[in-house]
Amino acid sequence: MEFGIQAIFGPSDPLLGAHIQSICEALDIPHVEARIDFEPAFKEFSINLHPSQEHMNHAFKDVMTFLNWTKVAIVYEEDYGLFKLQDLVKVPPAMRTEMYIRQASPGTYRQVLKEIRQKEIFKLIVDTNPKHMYQFLRAILQLQMNDYRYHYMFTTFVSKTYKVSDFARHNYMEITEFMVLDSQLEVLPTFTVPNYTMSIMYRIR
Repeated sequence: MEFGIQAIFGPSDPLLGAHIQSICEALDIPHVEARIDFEPAFKEFSINLHPSQEHMNHAFKDVMTFLNWTKVAIVYEEDYGLFKLQDLVKVPPAMRTEMYIRQASPGTYRQVLKEIRQKEIFKLIVDTNPKHMYQFLRAILQLQMNDYRYHYMFTTFVSKTYKVSDFARHNYMEITEFMVLDSQLEVLPTFTVPNYTMSIMYRIR
């Protein structure tokens, strides 16, 4: 601040970002961010480029309804992950949808996935740190939870960190993930990888 900065960009961490945003509001400093915002009310000095969690949850529900998921496991890593998906827990897409919720980290992926397998749950919503995607997918292989019965829906934008499509190409389970696309693109990306679905959830205008 002493050097006379004109604006602040970031950070992307939801908790730290909220703290920085509060400081910017107090000091009248423009703040441009791209993070999950748990308090989406209007902020005078802040512009958030991240898709709203409300829109994302609508997309998750639409996919679950379309695929008729009636028994689902939610695996989340960070504490705010469950808060982020609370709409799915409070109001599932259908009243008959059964939810099994577990928190997991790289050290407990196998244990949690094993419990889900024992309960014969084949539809999973996964909210994990993209940096740990390799460990999560490796646990899937180790437990042989990669056959045609399983469908994994990732709620974080993971493609840039780990090529999930490459993983899906050599396995049999279904994978759905979401991405942000520029609406000005004349030709939208197409994907021909078997068992792999890239869902376009939100468009930048």
